[in-house]
Amino acid sequence: MDGLKADGGTNVYDGLMAAVADESVDTNYLVSDGEPTDGPRTEPDDILEAIVSENRFRKTRINTIQLGEDQVLMRELADSSGGKYRLLEVAPGVK
Repeated sequence: MDGLKADGGTNVYDGLMAAVADESVDTNYLVSDGEPTDGPRTEPDDILEAIVSENRFRKTRINTIQLGEDQVLMRELADSSGGKYRLLEVAPGVK
């Protein structure tokens, strides 16, 4: 992760829909600032509703690692799937 650099938008919806649809995967990790800014759905409530609906039979566990400020969407994605939520605060001045 040290080599990664945040650049651009966050498409939470498409990434999670692809992950939940993959039948060979039972656990996912979403590492993000948690603010959906890109993709077909950017409203947190819409994203959560769609993911919960898609995952209702698959029961894929979604663990979320939140970078920066606490976002309700990241916490609720983990809670709704039996996953874990972790908040990693970023030190001031670090991008």
